Amino acid sequence: MNRDSAGGDPVTVVVSRRVRRGSEEAFEALSAAMTERAAGFPGYLGATMFRPASADDPEYRIVFKFRDRDTLAAWESSDERAELLADIEALLLEPSE
Repeated sequence: MNRDSAGGDPVTVVVSRRVRRGSEEAFEALSAAMTERAAGFPGYLGATMFRPASADDPEYRIVFKFRDRDTLAAWESSDERAELLADIEALLLEPSE
């Protein structure tokens, strides 16, 4: 199978989330669950979480890698991902803060 029939080159997505103070443990647990679910999807190549650099920095960065755009799109539109997003979003700071 060539790359064109597989959807193209590998794709890396960086997700940045600013977590409410005191919600870090819950966020990390949900993020771990999200990664476990993603790992079950075809095309998943890995993920890495980068924790905030300091106590004053609420921003986490999560890097997901998928084989191609098609497998990433399947993950992004999945029920498995959607089920956890609402719980994760409840732990986040609003963009205006």
